[in-house]
Amino acid sequence: MSRRLLALPLCAGLAAPAGAGTLGDTLADNPARIAPAGLRVQADARVDAFSDPAPLLRLDDKDWGRHARSRHALNHAQLAVQASAGFEAGGWRLRALTRSGGIATASADTVTLLGLLNRDEAPGSGTSFDLDYRLNYWRGDGLSLGHGWHWTPAPGQRLEVGASLQYLGRIELLREVFTGIATPAGADRMLFNGQHLRAGNRMRTDDPSRFNPFVREGNPGGHGRALDLGARWTLSERWQLELAGFDLAARLDGRDMPESLRVGRFLYDAQGRLIGNADGSAAVQGQDRRADLRMHPRARWLGRLGWQQHAWQLDVLWQSHAGVREIELAGRRNLGDSGYWVGASATARHAALGLSAGNAWFSAGLTLSNPRAGAARTLGAALRLNLPLPGASPVRD
Repeated sequence: MSRRLLALPLCAGLAAPAGAGTLGDTLADNPARIAPAGLRVQADARVDAFSDPAPLLRLDDKDWGRHARSRHALNHAQLAVQASAGFEAGGWRLRALTRSGGIATASADTVTLLGLLNRDEAPGSGTSFDLDYRLNYWRGDGLSLGHGWHWTPAPGQRLEVGASLQYLGRIELLREVFTGIATPAGADRMLFNGQHLRAGNRMRTDDPSRFNPFVREGNPGGHGRALDLGARWTLSERWQLELAGFDLAARLDGRDMPESLRVGRFLYDAQGRLIGNADGSAAVQGQDRRADLRMHPRARWLGRLGWQQHAWQLDVLWQSHAGVREIELAGRRNLGDSGYWVGASATARHAALGLSAGNAWFSAGLTLSNPRAGAARTLGAALRLNLPLPGASPVRD
């Protein structure tokens, strides 16, 4: 298990301009918020990302493993990026969009050994490391179509529900699974007993040491789909409840994707080069081929309890996604009759703080878990345009 092999980036494929807008930025896509009447043009760009084992902006460094520290029994890194443009009209919403998402997990032993090797610190003799690293990353371009309904169940109350379907084409996929036991083998060598799987059209196939050059040329492609559902209940002039589920029953089907599997007991030197099988032979057990690849992006659930009085709005939000739960406190104040507002938020994971501002048509936000961006494990930015055209109903947040 070498430095090179262990330098499987915990966000390899997750490394991107990363950020995490507030949960409220994500909840703005709740299909229950589709206006029942009027016409408006919309556009948005948003990035959500965090990394447990290392600061996000360090992930592009060649020696990022030096900064790796295990923070949990199972360390997570997540990325969600979206840009869209479209319109709402008469209770319908149509958007063109591009999306990408990824989830990586690594056991505490995986992150610990990665850090030791990249800091040139020798593992203790007789120690072993239970390695478990998993990555699923995807991206695609497509369309979403949503519709909203609303009722007035009682005086002063309003119930809104909505649904949105997405279709994605031109998909790109990457799956990586790395499991096994690593033990020091003396003379700056590491013995790894396990398996390493890589698949998807984002993996490298031009390097003969990574993929068999005699495997036929392929024509990878595929498509995907997802469903979003949401509800919002205005209980009174001051109180509001909201719930939304994103990427429900999501599925991505890739065809003719490259796949590489290595299984066995392998020796690596200190520079990360494969010496061969543990019995001294140079042969590598495994198979390279092209095959279908299916992914099921994990559903994301968000909820909100909101309170509003005069110029103030306070929200408690929660999120559950891929085994990670988050709670956020957010507040907003309207600035007199100007139509503008300013807001702030705080989330528990990595102690992230966010600032936002906007009006009925435009909003922007930034979130950081550290004033120094290079040290932040949670980063974020979100921009949103919601421009009513003549005759459109007012925007309701």
